[in-house]
Amino acid sequence: MQLIARLSVHRHLIDDAHEQDPGQGLAKSVAIFRVLGRSPERALKVLAENTTWTTTKPSVALALPSNALSADQAEVCKAVISECRNQAMEIVVCGSDPRQMHGRVASEFSTNRWFPTVQEMVQQLGKEDGRHANRKPDSDEDGE
Repeated sequence: MQLIARLSVHRHLIDDAHEQDPGQGLAKSVAIFRVLGRSPERALKVLAENTTWTTTKPSVALALPSNALSADQAEVCKAVISECRNQAMEIVVCGSDPRQMHGRVASEFSTNRWFPTVQEMVQQLGKEDGRHANRKPDSDEDGE
């Protein structure tokens, strides 16, 4: 497993009246890892080394290379998902469609959020972060 990026996603909303207080709400922290395979022990070490950079628990994004994972990659995914669940960290999957995966690892991914690309994940997390702002519950994002 290899760290691709560490990022914080925070959406700042500006309207006609004022700029939102930047201190309102916390940024969404995400550690993005490319699944290479190798050993689950090494992957857990990489995970631990790269998820302590923020005061809150970051989400972990697994970027999968293809729908056909090797046995080593599947074992790494299982170990990382298990550890993230133990540490109460959100897990998301980017890349390969987990619904098309076969075998043991498919069930591991079935309960995690999936995005077709890392870019789409970042965009969606930015949109979700904006929902924490003080808004009217029935405000329409498409309106105006």
